[in-house]
Amino acid sequence: MSIQRYILGDDRSLPSKNGFYVTYKDHQSEIARLTNTINDLNDYVDTYQDASIEAGKVIYDKDAEIAELTKRLEAAEMAAKARADECYVLCAEILDLKPRLEEAHKRACRNAAETNAQEERAEAAEITISNLSSENQRLKNGVSGDLAEIDRIQKEYDGVFRKYIQLKNKRKTAELNAARYEWINVKEKLPLIGYVIAYRPSAPKGNEVSTINYDYYQKRFCGQYPVTHWMPLPISPEEAARLAQGESK
Repeated sequence: MSIQRYILGDDRSLPSKNGFYVTYKDHQSEIARLTNTINDLNDYVDTYQDASIEAGKVIYDKDAEIAELTKRLEAAEMAAKARADECYVLCAEILDLKPRLEEAHKRACRNAAETNAQEERAEAAEITISNLSSENQRLKNGVSGDLAEIDRIQKEYDGVFRKYIQLKNKRKTAELNAARYEWINVKEKLPLIGYVIAYRPSAPKGNEVSTINYDYYQKRFCGQYPVTHWMPLPISPEEAARLAQGESK
């Protein structure tokens, strides 16, 4: 039953809250108060509905924004997860590379030490080479002086040797020239070796003088007739010319 029926209807009595009946007049002021209260509530409800509509729009917009942000957050989470997976793989690779890097560092240290040692050896070798170069130059200078001295001695020796040959040739020439005209008694001197002109008094007439070989090892003249005197063979014309040329030099 609506509130208008209680106000405009023929029934002048209303049930009370505790079951007793009261007259319309008795409730007139209460009805008016309740009517005002209902109107206020209706206004509040209208205001609330308007506010609810506005709030719903805001909530809808916020929901859409939240949905968009949620999508972006999910995408960011997926990207972060992918990055985390990549980081995990990189960390695993780093852990795998760490021993190799340490070994490479050790090798680099050893190589650096070897390089330093090689540089020190190279410096020592350069010093040695420099010293050897200086010594070599000194020896070259000494050798140059020695070569000059050797050349001087060689020239002096050549001069002395030429004089010796000249004197020897002169002596041989003199001996040969003397021997051509002088017989040598075998009791005084014997030839060294080879053929000589020998005189054999017991040989047949016309064969007393003959060319005979003297055996140095057996210390005797070859042939059956004893030799009493001998002289060297005369020199050939070629040898005489050569000796004469040596004397002229």
